[in-house]
Amino acid sequence: VGVAGPGLLAAAIVWRSVSRESPSDSDTFSLTRPIGQAALWAGKVLFFVVCVAIPYTVFLSLEWRGFSLGLIQWIAMLGSVLLGIGLLGALAASITALASSSRQVIAIAIIALVAIGVWLAVLGPWMSGNGNNHSAALCGSVVGCLIAFAGLAAASWIATVLRRRLIALAAMLMTILAGASVAELWSLDWMARPERPYHASERLTLRPGAYDREAERPGRRLWSTLWIVGLGRDEVATVLEFAPISEGESWPPEGSHTDFPNPDRNGHSWIHSEHTRALFKHYPKDTLWDDRIQNSEMYRGRKAISEILTPLRLSREEAIAVPWRLRLVVHEMIQLEKRPFRRLWTEEMTIPIRPGKRLELEKFGARHDAYEMDGHLREVSSAIWPLRPYQSVRARGHENVDDFFLVLHDTKLSETVAEHLTPDGYVSNLSASVIPGGEWRRSDSRRANLRIWHPPHQQAFLKRPLDEWIDEQEASIWHAVESGIVEFVLTPEQMAEVITPPEEG
Repeated sequence: VGVAGPGLLAAAIVWRSVSRESPSDSDTFSLTRPIGQAALWAGKVLFFVVCVAIPYTVFLSLEWRGFSLGLIQWIAMLGSVLLGIGLLGALAASITALASSSRQVIAIAIIALVAIGVWLAVLGPWMSGNGNNHSAALCGSVVGCLIAFAGLAAASWIATVLRRRLIALAAMLMTILAGASVAELWSLDWMARPERPYHASERLTLRPGAYDREAERPGRRLWSTLWIVGLGRDEVATVLEFAPISEGESWPPEGSHTDFPNPDRNGHSWIHSEHTRALFKHYPKDTLWDDRIQNSEMYRGRKAISEILTPLRLSREEAIAVPWRLRLVVHEMIQLEKRPFRRLWTEEMTIPIRPGKRLELEKFGARHDAYEMDGHLREVSSAIWPLRPYQSVRARGHENVDDFFLVLHDTKLSETVAEHLTPDGYVSNLSASVIPGGEWRRSDSRRANLRIWHPPHQQAFLKRPLDEWIDEQEASIWHAVESGIVEFVLTPEQMAEVITPPEEG
C-alpha cells in the first residue's frame, strides 16, 4: 500500500495533465475534471502493476535468496512471474472492458468461462511442458503466452479507449487461438544443451590386458583386464554404456552393460565402491573402512566381463569378432564440508552445491532404535533459461541426481565409515502449477535422509557411551561432481585381451 499510494497519485497527476479537455485549460489543474479514456486505461494498468504484480513478484522472489543465482537467472525468473500475472490481468481486463450493462456482464462472464476453458484445454498442456520434448514445449509456451499477452492488452485498449467492443472481442478470441497454435507448433528449443565432454579426454587411454601399476590408484580399474589411465587425483570413472557395435543396428543394443541402476526399481543412487576408494588417500593409511553404499546394482562390485555377455546373448567368439564402444562419465570427489561431528549432530547447516542448488541438513534426532538426520537437496532456477551450458548426465533415459557421502572418521580408533547420503524421493513444488509463471521455473526438492546407529561393538566391548563416540568423530561431506563424458572404441584385438578364455581369466 505504501508503494501503491504515491504511485497512483503520481499517475493520476501525470495522466490527467496529458488529457485536458481543451488547450485553454493548460495552465490549471483539478482532480475533479473528467478523466479521459486513455488516462483511465493507463491508471488501471498502473494500479495493477504497482498493487498486484510488483508486490506479488517480490513476495515470491523471497524464496529465491541464498541460491547464488546470477543476474540472468533473476531476470528470467522475475520475467516468468510477471508474464504469468500480466497474462491473467490482460485476460481479465479485456473481458471486463467488453461489458457496458448488467446483461452484458452476464454474457461476458459466460464467454469468459468458455475462453478460460479453451485456454486450459488448448494452451495449458504446452504451458506445463507436456509432449515428447519437454524443454521445447516450455519454450513454445513462452512465445505463445507473449503473443496472447500482447493481443489481450491490445483488446483491452480497443474496448476501453476506442470503444470498439466487437473488434476487441474478435481480437481477444483470435489472440487466444493464435497463442495456442504457436505454442503447439513451436519446435525451436533454446534450452537444448549438449553433453559435457571430459575436459582432458586426450590424456585418457584404455589399457586392456593384465595388471598394471597404474591400477593401484582407486578409480582406475574397470575390470581385471581393462584399465583407464590418465584420470585426475580424485576422479572416478563410471560406465554409462558398454556394448558391441553392430553395423546397421542402433547403439546401445538391448542388454548392454551400465553401472547405473534402474531408478524405477533401485532408486536414484549410482555411486559405487570406487568412489569410496577414491577417498582413501585423504585419511591415514591404517584406517579401517566401512563402505555403506546403497547402489544395489553394484553392491558387490561391477559385473565380471563374462557376466555382461549373457544379457547380450553373445559367446566369447562372437563378442571378440566386432568392435565395442565404451561410454564413461568421470566424476571428481569434492569435499564440501569438514567439521567435528558434534556440530553436525547439534546444528542445522546449509551447503551450497552450485548456483541454484544447495543441500540443507537438519540436526540429528532419536527415531526409534536409531538416529536420523533429515535433509533436502533444493533447487531453484529458471526452467526456460539454462543454468549451465551442458546437460547433466543421463543413463537409460533418466537424469541422474547429485550423490553425496557423509564420512565419519574416528580419530581415536582410526575407523572410518562412509554413509551414503543420496537425495531420493522427488518432491516437486506443488504450488508451481497454480502460481502464475510457475511452469517456467524450477523449484523442487529431494529428500536426503540419513539414518545411523551407535556402533554396537563399541557399546558392547569398549563400553563407549554415545557422547564419547560423537565427540571422537570428524565429519566430512563429499560430493561426486560431474567432470564430463568420454567415449572409447575397442577393436576386436583389444576385446580379445579383455574377454580372456575361462582357463586364462
